[in-house]
Amino acid sequence: MAEGLQAFIEAIVKETVSLVISRQLLSDVSTHLTSMADHVAKTVAHFTLDKVQPRVISFEEQVASIRQHLADIYERESSWRDAAAVLTGIPLETGQKQYSVDYKLETYLKIARLYLEDDDPVQGEAYINRASILQAESKSEQLQIYYKVCYARVLDYRRKFIEAAQRYNELSYRPIIHEDERMEALKKALICTVLASAGQQRSRMLGTLFKDERCQQLPCYHILEKMHLDRIIRHNELTEFQNMLQPHQQATTADGSTILDRAVTEHNLLAASKLYNNITFPELGALLQISPAKAEKIASQMITEGRMNGYIDQIDGILHFEARDVLPQWDKQIQSLCFQVNGIIEKINTAHPEWVAKIMDEQMVQSWSRGPEIDGREQPAHPHCLPNGKVMISTMGDEHGRGKGSFATFDSVSFEPLGLWTKDSSDYGYDYWYQPTARRPHLDGVGLPLSFSKGFDPRTSPQARKYGTHLNVYSWSEQRLLQRIDLGLEGVMPLEVRFLHDPLSTQGFVGCALYANVFRFYRKDDGTWAAHKVISIPP
Repeated sequence: MAEGLQAFIEAIVKETVSLVISRQLLSDVSTHLTSMADHVAKTVAHFTLDKVQPRVISFEEQVASIRQHLADIYERESSWRDAAAVLTGIPLETGQKQYSVDYKLETYLKIARLYLEDDDPVQGEAYINRASILQAESKSEQLQIYYKVCYARVLDYRRKFIEAAQRYNELSYRPIIHEDERMEALKKALICTVLASAGQQRSRMLGTLFKDERCQQLPCYHILEKMHLDRIIRHNELTEFQNMLQPHQQATTADGSTILDRAVTEHNLLAASKLYNNITFPELGALLQISPAKAEKIASQMITEGRMNGYIDQIDGILHFEARDVLPQWDKQIQSLCFQVNGIIEKINTAHPEWVAKIMDEQMVQSWSRGPEIDGREQPAHPHCLPNGKVMISTMGDEHGRGKGSFATFDSVSFEPLGLWTKDSSDYGYDYWYQPTARRPHLDGVGLPLSFSKGFDPRTSPQARKYGTHLNVYSWSEQRLLQRIDLGLEGVMPLEVRFLHDPLSTQGFVGCALYANVFRFYRKDDGTWAAHKVISIPP
């Protein structure tokens, strides 16, 4: 059969045959390859690729189809590198044929995955980088997930364990992925976090996973718990965890220890810093189950890299620990990043002020036009999650900037608009809060959206009906407006409204911005609501 097909292919690709006929017949051959036995299809595919090579530009589409099928055959044979090499022969960027973004993205991701299966993360990362340029243009959610999985695996293979853990953890929340695969992604996130170098980043990731109740179902949860709670981990506790590691995660480091041994030793050193003010290196070595010299070397490296605070007294052979408040350091890093971003924006604004002004205007317009519309309600203000799992957002006005306080509900997964929570509208709307036991949500109204579109004008009279002075009480069960509480001129521009944190309480407070007053609202014995001023801040 193979010999007959080879003779047929040799005949149809000759230059004497019309190109239209040759392409059609070769397309038919590539289609029928899938129905042949693998060894026959592989022989025919290689023969065809050799024969059309001198005229490959004329048969790009057919060659791409043949290479895809040939790669599938090699993949079934676990010949990962051969499969990847076949796919790299498709001229996705240099050929005359214009391939779709999704086709190129899927092919690059497949090549990256094949190289990863062959334990070649360098080549895998090269093709992931090519795919990263295309993934932002793709509308396919399946390919987006495919990209994230491959990218996480590349980071994992490259021993960038914290970054890999973050990507795996993100995948574990995607509803499009099957629940079993989400749990597998969560397990990989936990493993990568444990293997990561000790420090602030890993501590934050440990905290994130420890708070995730799903992690309690994983067999390695006890290791996560000990690491998060800064407890010493003994090597005999790691047997089960070691069996879960992939081959590349069992590699040895330059000093002969495994990645896991190194990670656990660094963790135990940090845990010791929470227990001791200082410790001699022989004692530290005994605690970490390593030699004193190795303990000193690891401690020195962690101090140098800023992953542990302390200093070494080499004369007396003592390691002194210093406490460090992590939160201010984290805040400083965020502040530094914000300053850098602001600096970049200011430089762009200085060089191209007209362009910046144009972009800002476009963003202001598009921010509303892209959003869903519900019965003429716009100007969304405050979102809150409801007990039924939906999301409810208060609205300030209509599409013309006039007052129309109300509530819009959305699906918490798809964020599709579900409609209005109530058909009643108040003159103004802004913040709201509800107390489950009181069964009454409260909505305040800061003012007309038009009053703020160009900033607050202090010359505007509070009596000009542009700013709100009321609290609105709604029935939770009937979804209608029950009562309006007039705060008077001292309550102009009510902003944030909150019940007390006691779930049984039927009182709360609202801050009114214009005259810096705070009102207490409460339910009376007859079931109605009242409010009075309790705090006034002088100008």
